[in-house]
Amino acid sequence: MMRISIFFLVNILFHTASYAQQFSHKSKVPDVKQKAFYHILLPVSLAAYAEPDYRDLRLFNDKGKEVPYLLKKENFQSISENFRSFEMIRDEQNEGIHTIVIHNPDKQKLNELLVELANADAERPVRISGSDNEQEWFVVRDGFYFSALELSDETKIFKSLQFPSSDYRYFKIEIKNNNKPALAISKIGISTQIRVPNVLQQIHEITWSKKDSNRKTVINVYCKPANRIDRLRFVIREPKLFQRDVRIYATEKEQHESLPIGSSVKIKRVAPAPLIMRASLNSLQATMINLDESLSRLQQDHLIIEIENDDNMPLSIDSIKAYQLNTFITAELYPDRHYFMYCGDSMLSFPQYDLIYFQNKIPSDTKVIQAEEALLKTINVSDEFDGSQDRKLVWIGSGILCIILLLLVAQMLRKIKNATPETTPQAD
Repeated sequence: MMRISIFFLVNILFHTASYAQQFSHKSKVPDVKQKAFYHILLPVSLAAYAEPDYRDLRLFNDKGKEVPYLLKKENFQSISENFRSFEMIRDEQNEGIHTIVIHNPDKQKLNELLVELANADAERPVRISGSDNEQEWFVVRDGFYFSALELSDETKIFKSLQFPSSDYRYFKIEIKNNNKPALAISKIGISTQIRVPNVLQQIHEITWSKKDSNRKTVINVYCKPANRIDRLRFVIREPKLFQRDVRIYATEKEQHESLPIGSSVKIKRVAPAPLIMRASLNSLQATMINLDESLSRLQQDHLIIEIENDDNMPLSIDSIKAYQLNTFITAELYPDRHYFMYCGDSMLSFPQYDLIYFQNKIPSDTKVIQAEEALLKTINVSDEFDGSQDRKLVWIGSGILCIILLLLVAQMLRKIKNATPETTPQAD
């Protein structure tokens, strides 16, 4: 019985102490007014103290409970999907054939139509024809089947009708029902993609110096503390017209392996060889450089930029600004809880959450909220879980464990005493 008690107490102490990971920094998440999923925008300052891939990032509520999340880093552009529907100028059923005629007024070249319809377990033969005057019709595709079944919980679905590229002004879709109920088609159109540039966050802790010599300009860019830089933007005063080749060198910041608190040993991680990327600055384009993945995935504290001037005058640069792509975590938050993000423990690996299997359950209109700037973990902040209750449990558990150990020792001594045979004096 005592062995079971010891095992139980040791497990309590282990799980209680698991919260006390060696995080160095934290960021408070704004309180929310209703239970829902939220996209939490991470501040630039947090990226300076987290691992470059955020493997050490954790989200806790004010009760010390770890909250699952999904991590996403934006690209320089987002692709927006838009559905453009065509006017259905005819939609009729006659002699078991469902006929729909759509109008393509701009004679846009098409090779696919998207059909919005009610989800149904049905399959129908289809023929697609085209015309420029609604009088003479020419076959586009014939003798293929159209299935309306989609294995999803949605009541409305989109299905694709694919055919050879055609630019008719009118398209006729004929669906043969064979005396069966018709499919409930509500829209027919196409999907268009729009590339939208994403807005980046500026990194303010940037200083730089410039030196012109020997047909070359060398610029040293410093970032303190080291941070992930995704874009550099140059404000150039003159000349008005220029085209210059650029090389960028960078070295990974010096790092030390995390060791137990109180250890005096430091293990220095050797910096890799300098990385290089080539780019250009052109007066006819935006004077900015998007850093390659090999550079932007690292936390940089020093970039060296070489600009080839050839026989031209050096560029007169007014300012250099650094930017970082947005990174979000998506988590379900509650209105009666307070949340903090923690990072800075290089010994942690990526968390494994079940939430990754349910990404399609997160609403598309999820609200975005901005987390506060990073702080040292040791700074006291209201509404934060401080672990005081857990520390009390640790002391109580430790006391109980000591008592049990003393009882075990006493029990063992009694057994030893009882097992020792008594010696009797022998007669002379």
